[in-house]
Order: sequence, then C-alpha cells, then structure tokens
Amino acid sequence: MSFKDMFFKNGSASKKPKKCAALILAAGASTRMGLADGASKQFLMIGDRPMLAITLEAFERSPDISEIVVVARSEDFSAIQQMAKEYSITKLTNIVAGGATRADSSLHGVLELTGRCDYIAVQDGARPFVTQRMIHETAAAAKAHGAAAPGVVPFDTVKEIGADGAVLRTLDRDRLRLIQTPQIFEYDLLKRALLNVKQKSLKITDDASAVEALGHNVYITEGDRDNIKVTKAGDIEAAELILNKKSEERV
Repeated sequence: MSFKDMFFKNGSASKKPKKCAALILAAGASTRMGLADGASKQFLMIGDRPMLAITLEAFERSPDISEIVVVARSEDFSAIQQMAKEYSITKLTNIVAGGATRADSSLHGVLELTGRCDYIAVQDGARPFVTQRMIHETAAAAKAHGAAAPGVVPFDTVKEIGADGAVLRTLDRDRLRLIQTPQIFEYDLLKRALLNVKQKSLKITDDASAVEALGHNVYITEGDRDNIKVTKAGDIEAAELILNKKSEERV
C-alpha cells in the first residue's frame, strides 16, 4: 500500500466532517399571541418577511448546518413548503407533525433525522434573530462537550421565593443565564434524553433540561439579547425595532 493510500485510509483526510442538522420547532398553538383560531404566529410579518422565513434563512446561510427539518402543525405544511420555495430555503428536507408537548415535537424531529446527522441544533421557530456567531460558537461547544446552549446574564435582580411569597434568597446574577436557542447536542445524546422524558413523563421547558435529566452537563455559550422569542402580541413591536436596528447596522 502506498503512502497516499495509507493516508487516505487512516489519516485525517479519510475522516468525514460531522454533520449538524437544524431542527426548527414551529408547532406551537400561539395562544398567548391572541390570534384568531387556527392562526399561527410563525407567519406573522416582521418587516417584509414572515417570522419563520427569517429564522429559516439564518440556518440556510450557516456553513455549520447540513440540512433543516421543520416541526409544525399539519395544517401549516403547505404554507411552509411554499415559504421555502419563495425564500430559497434549499436545505429544508422535510416537515414533520408536532406533538402534544415541546419534548414530543423535538422527538418527532429527532426520529426523522435518524442516520442523517451527528449533531442536532434545536431552534425555536419564533426566535428570528439568531446570529451566525451563535450558531457557530454553540456548534463548536457541542462538538467539544456533547451539549451546548447560548445564554445571557439577566439584567434584573433575581430572587427565589417560598410558597407564601416571602424571599428565600437572592441569587447571584453572575452565575445565572437566560437560556436561548439554538441548543445543540450529539444526536444519540438528545435522542436518549427525549426518550427518557417520554418514558418518565418528565416536565421540561427546553431540550437542555432533557439532557440535564440524564446527568449530562450542558455548556453555555454567549447568547445575544436581540435573540428574543416572540411569544406575546407586544413582542412583534420589539422584533420590528430589532430588525430596523440590524438593517441600519448593515448600511
């Protein structure tokens, strides 16, 4: 065997780059937005584009992301397919139905990606201002540690209270983080974590909590205060202001 053959068989050139897929969660009921029955906040306009389109475009541009799967309500499938065509989202490979809970929706997407990726970046569809820096730094941390999520230090003083409303203690803000997405994990780790949540009927609010329930550490990267989650009607106005600010920064 020649040196060249040995190098490509055993050396670094033979190693395939590990793939990271984006799982966009867009199956929420949007009840806190005060929308008409059947409407989805994912299609609300921020500037001249639907919120979900802005989110998808961020992962379309990212060199760290190999493909995109959206988890959505079945009644939104055709609109999302049309959106992908209109905004040239070429990495979108499938849209799958959401579940009764966030964990169920994540699990549906994870199972759809079986065998196609080494890492999964779980992103809220209603966080349209995720940056390329955040995706890249969180992906790098996940590859180093298996699990990572971005977070920001809270501005306000945070106090823990008892059932009667009395303050138990004041928490150290320097050790606290408000957690955002994308949260990125090794594929097998996230799958095991979500199956564990389902088996034990655990209540979680994000995918990092599912991984933590297995006893695995999640490492925190630097988030972005503009990376807001659009939840209530007033958040649209805040999103418009952020979009305008970013547009001015690019001029």
